[in-house]
Amino acid sequence: MMLSPGVKRIIFIRAGRYDYAELELGKSVHLVGDNNVGKTSLIESLQFLYIGNFSDMRFGNYKWEETQRYYFNSDQSYILFECMTGKGKYVTVGLHGRGALQNYAVERFTFSGQYIKDVFVLPDNHVRAFDDVKMKLDEDARHFRLLDPKDIRASVLGTIDDAQISLGIVPLRDDGKYGKFSHLFRNLLRLNNMTQQDIKETLLEVHDQFRKPEINLVAEYGTEFARAKLERDKLNELKRILPEGKRLKEQWEKHTSARKDIPAFYQHLERIKTETIQRLRADEKRFGDAARLAEEGIEHLNRRLKEVRGEITKRADERGGAKANLTRLVEKEKALQGFVLGVEEVSLQNLNSEIAVLQGKLHANTDSVEVIQREIKFYEGKLKDLLRSHDNFALLVGTALKAHFSESEIRDVFRVLNPSLLSTPIQVGSIEVLDEEDALKNLCAIKDAIRDGVFEWGGTKMHLSSLSGSSEILHDLESIKAEIETVKKHIEKRSSELSVAQDAAAVRKQVDTLTEQAEILQGKIFEWNIHQEDFIKKPEWEGIVKTKSSEIEVMEIAVQKIEEEKFALSEQINRNKISANQAGQDVEKVYKERYVPADTSWSIGLFDPSWTEDFHQAASIYREMHAIYISTGEEVAEILESIRHSAPSAGDHFVGTTLEEQIDSVIITLDSIQRIEDSCKEIWEGCVVGLRTSFSYILKDLDALNEKMRVFNQHLVGVSISNLKRITLDIEERKDLTKNYRDMISSEGTLFAGLSESTRAIADISKMIEQNPIIRLADLFGVRFNIEFADGSKKSFSDLSSIESNGTTIMIKALINMILIRDMMRPAVIKSGELSIPFYLDEANQIDPKNLKQIVDTARRLGFCPVLASTIPVAVAENLYFVQWANKGKAVLDSHQRIRREVKEETIEDATA
Repeated sequence: MMLSPGVKRIIFIRAGRYDYAELELGKSVHLVGDNNVGKTSLIESLQFLYIGNFSDMRFGNYKWEETQRYYFNSDQSYILFECMTGKGKYVTVGLHGRGALQNYAVERFTFSGQYIKDVFVLPDNHVRAFDDVKMKLDEDARHFRLLDPKDIRASVLGTIDDAQISLGIVPLRDDGKYGKFSHLFRNLLRLNNMTQQDIKETLLEVHDQFRKPEINLVAEYGTEFARAKLERDKLNELKRILPEGKRLKEQWEKHTSARKDIPAFYQHLERIKTETIQRLRADEKRFGDAARLAEEGIEHLNRRLKEVRGEITKRADERGGAKANLTRLVEKEKALQGFVLGVEEVSLQNLNSEIAVLQGKLHANTDSVEVIQREIKFYEGKLKDLLRSHDNFALLVGTALKAHFSESEIRDVFRVLNPSLLSTPIQVGSIEVLDEEDALKNLCAIKDAIRDGVFEWGGTKMHLSSLSGSSEILHDLESIKAEIETVKKHIEKRSSELSVAQDAAAVRKQVDTLTEQAEILQGKIFEWNIHQEDFIKKPEWEGIVKTKSSEIEVMEIAVQKIEEEKFALSEQINRNKISANQAGQDVEKVYKERYVPADTSWSIGLFDPSWTEDFHQAASIYREMHAIYISTGEEVAEILESIRHSAPSAGDHFVGTTLEEQIDSVIITLDSIQRIEDSCKEIWEGCVVGLRTSFSYILKDLDALNEKMRVFNQHLVGVSISNLKRITLDIEERKDLTKNYRDMISSEGTLFAGLSESTRAIADISKMIEQNPIIRLADLFGVRFNIEFADGSKKSFSDLSSIESNGTTIMIKALINMILIRDMMRPAVIKSGELSIPFYLDEANQIDPKNLKQIVDTARRLGFCPVLASTIPVAVAENLYFVQWANKGKAVLDSHQRIRREVKEETIEDATA
């Protein structure tokens, strides 16, 4: 038996919450798993197959950018749909994520034939790179091709120009209704969340041949009605401003006469400002130059002072050295008082003879007990350190790998991974090796991917020189072991020698005592000889002290004279700097004078020779002249403001960029009152005609929707449901709204009758626009659901939420969308039953099992593939899948988590009777 065209399998590889998922469709399916394990996102992904543009897809409240990162969070993310075409062949459609480096972009592709896991996932569970997948598909002649959004649309419709990838799983009678199908298909994936408003919008979306589905009163008529009201307000206001207009003209004449002398006086003021600044800048420079010359003199004196003080220091050091030698000579005389050279030399000779006799008793080549003991203790400490180093270094990653790789290979590999890992111990809680063979295999793969200092992996290329390395020493354990053995042998040898040396310890101790006495005596003799040499130099040192003291006294007098010259120059610098600063401050005072420049468009009058040459006095006079000009201008502005305040609605008539133009516009506007009245009447009459036409269209569309619903009910009545005899939908017109609108368009209506120039009519329309700016066809009706049960009882509901049975509510939602989709399909497909479109029902365990079974059976009979989901299993679907958590918060789903249920044919027949 040939399978119905449609999607037969969904595969997730490192996508969404799934490490791997493989779900078979075609028959009823039930997904069982924890909340947030990814059941809904798995089924919502069907939009990638059935809907061409990403912008037309809906994934809850998430934006498309968030959806991209969720489903395709790496360049190893794949989602595939294995499909049966209308001609009975398999074609697979896939999506591949390009990863964070490509901003989580997604590319879509297709190939002929069924999905084979080995093409995408290697036996060691590593995912193939996309380039390797394409190469593998090309090798197998699988007709690989990348797809654009238009290609997806053409493929599912069966109109694509490539017969090998033409799916034909959405056989629409009219390809132009693909957008409506997309809307209905999205509904099938969110039945639990569909509301009363969603059903209304769906009915309008599918039956969209309306002339006026919406009247935007603000956009279409708000401006014109506001204009009509504004123009009428202007007429009343303009009559009140005639006296102010006359007063405005009088004040303006006074204002213009006040500015006659301002341009010429402004030029005079700018001239004396320039001259004053130039004079002050010259004074500032003159005093500044004098200060700088004095500063140069001080610098020269400082250099001379430094030289003299350096000579003083030098001579003081020489004198100090001579004094120190004399002091030392006196101290040495006191220390050697009573010393007799001949007696001390004889004593030293006797000690040396006694030492020679004792040393003859000792072997020349035998070390002392202390030396041997100290050496043994040293090597024992060294042995302890070597053993500790061996134990510590043996645990390090870098040391452990030296048995398998060269040092340069280890350092290159860990430049790619993490250089700090080389000094990390291999132990529980740090780095644990679960499979040494697998770990070495992966490290070898990274090593082999490095060529000439460049690492290439997974479509990326990294130059090792750009990565940080490790300076950690990679220790050689064999060398440490050899050194440990050497130290042990040395300790053993010296321990044997220790026992031999201990017998000679007493003699050696006596030799050491005599030797110490001889060394003390020899030191005293040496000090005596040195003292005799220093005593000869005493007169020389005394002369140096006297000479250097005289030289220092002369130089200190020279330092005092230099300091006096510096003080005189400093006084001169201060005086010049004060004068220069004063000149600069006077310049700042000139710049701080504030006055408004004369308007360059004004004509320049005659200059008056009596005008003052003092800049500050001239600036004060200019400000007074300008204040007179401003005061008259402000009075003119007050009059204009009074006119605008008295006639706020007429303000747009008082246009102009200059005062002259604004005054002219006031006069012209007052002469144009009759023309404004005629314009207001014309605007009002045009609005009335347009508004009546729009209401006429939207009410006719409402009547047409009633007729379309009658036809839809005929299709709905033809569907057999075991526990429901009949379901119909009625359009309920909201007459509380439509009564007023129908009154407006009738010839007997009262709103516009005889009110072409009525202020009340304008106010009524403006209020309507303000309170209800947009009138939608969807707001003019409700949907009533009529249910006749198998026992003959009937119930009607004006809202889905008021239906007691959740199963009945879901059935109504599902039937509306399924019937609308079936009406779009080609009759031959419906007749043959070759239709299989998935739909999704979440929280299935909350529906009565009997009702749930009726929904599943009815959907299958209409050509739809039910996909249920819940946290606990329900015995309804033919295939039960248990979604399970894997490592690192990822889920898995495949045939190992599936249970097949046997469903008897007669049971299905009974359920659909």
